[in-house]
Amino acid sequence: MPEIVINKKYKDNKDLRTLISRLPSAFANGEGELLYDKRNKLRRFTLADGSVIIVKKYKRPNIFQKICYSTLWKNKAKKSFLFADFLIKLGVDTPEAIAYVTYKKFGFVSEYYLATTEILGVESQIPMREMNANGDLEGMQELATPITILLIKLHENGFLHGDSNLSNFICRKKDGGYDLSVIDINRSKILNRPATYKERIRNLRRTSHIHSILNMLARTYARHKGWDEDKAANDVINELKKFENQKARSKRIKKILTFSFLHS
Repeated sequence: MPEIVINKKYKDNKDLRTLISRLPSAFANGEGELLYDKRNKLRRFTLADGSVIIVKKYKRPNIFQKICYSTLWKNKAKKSFLFADFLIKLGVDTPEAIAYVTYKKFGFVSEYYLATTEILGVESQIPMREMNANGDLEGMQELATPITILLIKLHENGFLHGDSNLSNFICRKKDGGYDLSVIDINRSKILNRPATYKERIRNLRRTSHIHSILNMLARTYARHKGWDEDKAANDVINELKKFENQKARSKRIKKILTFSFLHS
């Protein structure tokens, strides 16, 4: 039997419970609307009462993950469920976690799903890139301010987003600024203390690979914290360069190992 945990707020919804209990067949049969189909799959389901449920089916775990998720670690769906509750209690907008489901095969975790409410808006990186391409510094600063204020709130409360890329901050334009929501939180970390300067800088480096945007975000963050703007901006850019070099080295090593394996 699968492990099914439903948010107590939704436990009385019979249609929801039915859907949650048969997610593998719902995905296999192509039910609902397919929103995303790459490493993970995302489908939108509309219940009889008109409510919309977004369900994420995570990529099947590899053998190492199967062992760890069955013994030491919480799987990604369960972590997202718990992190969403943490953020909502913090007053940060994020899709409300409705349920998570974990299936096992031969005693090991084999697949898992997360059901949430729907968040509407645009990835922050899209308007940021357009503003950057058009030289719209005023517009970039207008969006940079709520993003950095949100990041500061997360960091002050010990929450480090596991993938702080701007694509995981959903924005909605409003009079005088933007509203923001946070998504894709399964790789995050809760420190139970405020983040250190180094932890904040390393978390900021993932927001954008475009130096002009990253520079503005770092300076805006520093300004709100009373830090030296030049130092913060330089530190973030240097951390990004280290991160990019590490990824490049990893790719080269993987390519060499793959070539060696294929020609051994």
